Amino acid sequence: MEKTAGQLRREHIALEGDTHGKNKWAILFTVLIMTFMSCLDSTVVTVALPVMQKELGVGLDHIQLVSSVYLLATCVAMLPFGRLGDVRGKVGVFQLGVIVFTAGSLLCGLSSSLEVLILARIVQGVGCAAAMANNMGIITESFPARERGRAMGILATFVALGMMCGPVLGGILVASFPWESIFLINLPIGVISFIVGLYTLPHVKPEAGERPMSLIEAACRCFANSAFTINLACMLIVFVGIGASEFILPFYFQDAHGFGSDISGLLFLALPMVMPLSARFRVRFRTVLAARVPRRSA
Repeated sequence: MEKTAGQLRREHIALEGDTHGKNKWAILFTVLIMTFMSCLDSTVVTVALPVMQKELGVGLDHIQLVSSVYLLATCVAMLPFGRLGDVRGKVGVFQLGVIVFTAGSLLCGLSSSLEVLILARIVQGVGCAAAMANNMGIITESFPARERGRAMGILATFVALGMMCGPVLGGILVASFPWESIFLINLPIGVISFIVGLYTLPHVKPEAGERPMSLIEAACRCFANSAFTINLACMLIVFVGIGASEFILPFYFQDAHGFGSDISGLLFLALPMVMPLSARFRVRFRTVLAARVPRRSA
């Protein structure tokens, strides 16, 4: 059966990308700003939690909600906003996420009680989900297949940088300014990201074509891949361990040892500094294992 003009165009876009007249590297830069800020905010609160607990006068069981509700709201809202981006346009939903995240940051900075702060963090998480659910899609549609891996690698680098810089920046800010500063610093970045996006991102609606795949159908197809399922399970285990340690370590550093928030933030650099060394060890171990063990047994 012959392919229609619409199908041929979609195949061409899948291979060559379509920026709709915009610069692809400017699109990537705009997406990176919001991605970095969202990932930064997932860890910037960590070192500030002991200070926030004392000033708000709440227990450990309540203050941990400041960190966990942000991540929970992001996870819950990620799939619906990804679906909305496929139907209504990824750039529009991404920009909506920037607005909601920035508004949530303002509410966090103006919060005077734990209850208001938790609600503001939920708003932040929803905005983060809207942006993060569509950032990869925007890049995929804008870059040709031969350059897509490079663009995704840059995006992954900024995700890692955001999570790595969060505790350090948070510790420095809390040591010099009130804890509200860790949220208010997002305001100028969010405003700049939105304004730049108005000029650099392709604001177009998706073309009418094939019926979008349902969430259940997409989930079944993904989990049918054993490599995807195994990797997802491993990442879940890894981040459960990292999340538990990142929550308790600031209290251990500051309450048990009396370190300042700035020193506590610097101590969190130990993990990202060790990771490259462990990656090199893993490569060498696999090389030695492949040389000494028969291929089928390995």
